[in-house]
Amino acid sequence: MTPPNTKNPLDGIVFETKDVPTLYSNHASPSISFNDLRIYFGEVAPKELAAVQTTTAKRAEPTVTPRLCVVMSPEFAKALAQSILTAVDKYENVFGSLRLAPTQDQMDEKLPG
Repeated sequence: MTPPNTKNPLDGIVFETKDVPTLYSNHASPSISFNDLRIYFGEVAPKELAAVQTTTAKRAEPTVTPRLCVVMSPEFAKALAQSILTAVDKYENVFGSLRLAPTQDQMDEKLPG
């Protein structure tokens, strides 16, 4: 039995990144249906801040602003997830391990109400 061709047909293809819009996101909410997977990207930021900053950290009420929704097939979503994990592994090999997200208890210790 001949193994299937495993070469990626996009191998060697390059594209310019000039003028491609960039979106900052620090929040993502996936949603699924039978036909597709949606990822709503947004930005979490403080709802309001004091005009005069203090030297101590203080808890602020967050607000989530939706910025973009990306819709894809479940198959593409899985391939994308694998591609992102590969990129993160490469990043950690170059720059070191990533920080772990703090627990809510750790956040409560650092940020008084």
